[in-house]
Amino acid sequence: MGEPIADQATEGKPLKAKLVALGAPRCYTLPMPAPRPWWAALLFGAGALFSLSAAPGLTWLDAGELGAAAWELGVAHPPGAPLFILAHKLVMLLPLGDIALRGNLASGLLGACALAVAYLAVAPWGLRAIARLGGLALVASAPLFALHAVTIEVYTGAGLALALGLLLWLRARHAPQDARYPLLLWLWIGVVMGHHPELRLFAALLALDLLPRGRLRGLLRGAPLALAGALSLLYLPLRAARLPWRAWGDPRDLAALWDHWSGARIRAAYADRMGALDLDALWGFGAQLFEAPLLLVLGLIGFGLLLQRRGGWVIPVAWLIDALYSTLINPMGVVDQQNGLLGALLLGIGAAATLHALMDLFKPGPLRHASAALALLGALTWAFWIPRRGDRGLPLLLDAAADELPPLSLLLVTSDNHAAGWAFRQVVEGSRLDVAVFVRQHLWDASSTAPIFRRRPDLRAAWPKPSEIPPSLPLRWEWAEGTDAALRPKDLSPAFPYFGRPEGTGPSFERALSRLRLQLGAEGLVEPAARRALANLLTDLGLYALRERRQLGRGLSALSEAKALEPESARRWNNLGWALALAGRFEEAIIHCDMALRWAPSHRAARLNRARYALQLSRDPTADLNTLIDANPQDADALALRGITRGNQGDLEGARRDFEAALRINPQQADALGGLWQLRRTGGR
Repeated sequence: MGEPIADQATEGKPLKAKLVALGAPRCYTLPMPAPRPWWAALLFGAGALFSLSAAPGLTWLDAGELGAAAWELGVAHPPGAPLFILAHKLVMLLPLGDIALRGNLASGLLGACALAVAYLAVAPWGLRAIARLGGLALVASAPLFALHAVTIEVYTGAGLALALGLLLWLRARHAPQDARYPLLLWLWIGVVMGHHPELRLFAALLALDLLPRGRLRGLLRGAPLALAGALSLLYLPLRAARLPWRAWGDPRDLAALWDHWSGARIRAAYADRMGALDLDALWGFGAQLFEAPLLLVLGLIGFGLLLQRRGGWVIPVAWLIDALYSTLINPMGVVDQQNGLLGALLLGIGAAATLHALMDLFKPGPLRHASAALALLGALTWAFWIPRRGDRGLPLLLDAAADELPPLSLLLVTSDNHAAGWAFRQVVEGSRLDVAVFVRQHLWDASSTAPIFRRRPDLRAAWPKPSEIPPSLPLRWEWAEGTDAALRPKDLSPAFPYFGRPEGTGPSFERALSRLRLQLGAEGLVEPAARRALANLLTDLGLYALRERRQLGRGLSALSEAKALEPESARRWNNLGWALALAGRFEEAIIHCDMALRWAPSHRAARLNRARYALQLSRDPTADLNTLIDANPQDADALALRGITRGNQGDLEGARRDFEAALRINPQQADALGGLWQLRRTGGR
């Protein structure tokens, strides 16, 4: 007998090779096809789309403040977002255009990475590659997602963090024998605690699911990792200790760090809106979703389909968290389209599940891929409608302001546009460092004023009390009617784009604003934020003209232009209605209140004003007043007007009760005081 050769031939080979040598079928030896890197195609495709659409410079709202904090590695507004700061700083070091453009590109890069990671995250569910591509391409072309992917904002980074969390959680659910994923998930939970409040809710959701599944040993190993991840928050006190210009809240000690992380100042400022159902915010949130109707429909259907897959419940539950956060916890962000991006990403995953199910309806062949291919094609076609954000509005506005400001000016602003824009101008560009720019709402806070006084010690000596501005200081004031108006000097007059003393010698406010609009052109007014900013300037001018100078024609003209720029704003319609009422045109004023309530059904001022105008026309406004009182029984103004209505109808006892109820709430309510005086004068007690 010859020597056996099977043992020699198979020695040291893996099991499949041994089986082949022993005569097993050769199909076991065929290599499995490598997975196609479609995630890379999605990454580069979305990155290219966002890069081509990126704003070439600084944009409105918070972009300037966030960009300034990233550039100098400072501390942005609560909760500080250290991961955002570091990621954007890294991209800002690249020699690509100006700093603002680099920040915009950083947001696009993070957005593209979020889509690519989401593509990889849902792989355990077995969704076909083209279905995932189609669903996430719909996200890339959604206006809300695109808006944040082409400007300096934190939300695409939050989307990437959410996608990473889903990837780790799904791997942990589908590969329970692999201990790496739960540990990495604990690390992720710790890290995201310092990024965005909504991510903390998602982290809590995944942690609650993870806790019952982990043995005591796993929990003991995971807790230190979560703590290690949370150490990223140490960035905030360490950077604040270096005294950067942008050190919001100055979180150098434990108490200040806690206040900053928990958003104490923001919660205090918006306590009346947080946690209350805001119908206008709900309406705005829904309107954002309907801007991408295909994504919305396919995504919602997909949520139901995902419930049939292992762990699929997490996507609809996470989307519900996003909806509740946007409309209950932070309804203020809906107005500026700062909510809903994470929900759009989740809808894309749901859309992928729907496309996968549609493909199952057909036998293998071209028709099977038709539905997903059409969704992908539709997304790409829709993407061409994404505005190429040639947004030069804020830089032009700041240029106009810089040209008008006297040397060593004191500039008091209140809006995000001007506060953030000037932060970027001074910190990043080094422009007009002689101007002391204060945010009026933050004058009481040393962390906001100290960096300015360090740079301008002369100002501290000349201005010892924030409530008293010496006449000798060259002053400019962003009007913003209603914000600390009691502190505003009475001798201000328009000096575009602010108000100041003495009266400017340059072109009139209207002429300068008209010139700015011509410079912007139609393309520059595509962005809602640009139209809103110019409408705000016109509103400032209109309210100044009506309240300070009694210039009815000038006020009506300015408020009419503001309404034309932003016709979907209830505030613009209500302001113009008020101006028409001052002119005695009550019928038109009521029509404008109706339009305001059409855009914002819960707009209190518009409903209250409509009741006032109805009284002027001897009509019964009881329905409007009862609506207000039912919504808020402590509405002293509505109670007083209902008292007047009842008095006019002969119900003197009911009128007296309403007047007294209004005065218990607000002892200075003018209508109630006048109504009670009238009742006593006529003997109607």
